[in-house]
Amino acid sequence: MTEPEANEHDPRLGAEVDRYTIVRLLGKGGMGAVYEARHARLGRRVAIKFLLPELAARAEILRRFENEAVAAGGLEHPNLVAVIDLGRAPDGSPYLVMEFLEGEDCARLVRRAGPLPTARAVNVVLQACRGVAVAHDAGIVHRDLKPENLFVADAGDGHDQIKVLDFGIAKLRPVDGQAATRTGSTFGTTHYMSPEQARGASEVDARTDVWSLGVVLYELLAGRRPFEGEQPLNIVHQILNAAPPPLGEARPGLPRGLLAAVERAMRKDAGERFPSIRAFMKAIEPFAERVAADGAAARVSTRPTPETTERRPAPRAGRRLGTALAVVGVMGIATVALVGLRDKPAAPPVASAPTPPPAPVPVPAVSPPPTVATKAPLPPEPGKVSGQSEQSEHAGQPEQTGQAGATPVAARRRRETAARRPDALPPAAPAAAAAPSRKPVLTLDPNPY
Repeated sequence: MTEPEANEHDPRLGAEVDRYTIVRLLGKGGMGAVYEARHARLGRRVAIKFLLPELAARAEILRRFENEAVAAGGLEHPNLVAVIDLGRAPDGSPYLVMEFLEGEDCARLVRRAGPLPTARAVNVVLQACRGVAVAHDAGIVHRDLKPENLFVADAGDGHDQIKVLDFGIAKLRPVDGQAATRTGSTFGTTHYMSPEQARGASEVDARTDVWSLGVVLYELLAGRRPFEGEQPLNIVHQILNAAPPPLGEARPGLPRGLLAAVERAMRKDAGERFPSIRAFMKAIEPFAERVAADGAAARVSTRPTPETTERRPAPRAGRRLGTALAVVGVMGIATVALVGLRDKPAAPPVASAPTPPPAPVPVPAVSPPPTVATKAPLPPEPGKVSGQSEQSEHAGQPEQTGQAGATPVAARRRRETAARRPDALPPAAPAAAAAPSRKPVLTLDPNPY
């Protein structure tokens, strides 16, 4: 559908059609024109699609137009445009009344912005798949899925809301043994029709919509169509016989899983494609996000994404809980170890060689008090001082031994006998004379180590 021309004269502007007042032209297509209108009493905005008068006389086109109302009017889904009424204008032109949408279709979006970010492109096609899946459940095959029929509206929170438009050539479930659309005819837009559509096959099924959405996803990612040609027949020839240029070359860096999903959706043999639109959805869902109109990711999909360069998933709650439990466990082990070390008895010191006792400090001789001896002391010899060392050569010199019953003569003889022994040691210096018998005093080193 093309942009309306500025200041274009149109007799429908301001006209009353049933309960609606025509406000402005939104766009024109090969079969009709779409206008913004308002309900006369409620003031609610709607979109009215009129079939061109010169086409209304053609039974096949009129049947296709009414077919859209039947196909879309019975479907309800957030990703399908709602058809709420139909009728005929005073000039006899049939029309459909649909919900009013603000935004632009995907064809205009790609022309304006170029190739879309991976997550946004996948999100657009994923939402379209959800709406088309509802139509398939009702036995309706769209057969004309293309960027012009995928409308990007605002979801109300600044994020993309995709609406599937134009069920005009949809293939309906047979009623009373008759198909609602003629078989053996080629319908659809050339660039996006499946090989079976291009051959004019008498029967097409949901896999033809899988092909078309695969082509749309290719274009949103690459910024160009997979099959191009100057004439429709050239394009049909490529669809039937040529492989599309590899998407990975047109858009380097895409995840391998996404490339594989697009390639499978566009296989020429319908039996090799995804068997259903939901199978295609499952294959591309890991690569989608809910994306704002400016292309910024707002919320990661609930499924894990294989994107390796765009983002990194936040840690899971289970991983955080496991880390917390591990920390608590380590702290508990450390606490038990500390308590065990505190309560454990001290280990015995390592055995080592005994430390030799410190050398005795010489004590100066002190005159013994006269009252210490047990017997009355003998008078000292002249020229002799009490406490001096007695030499063995002074015969007849009295000796104080401190032993009861010992005579000086016997002591002298013992000394003389000991001195004559060849192994006798020189006499040691005597201790303090007449010193009383005392217990030895040990001097303790305050720091033995």
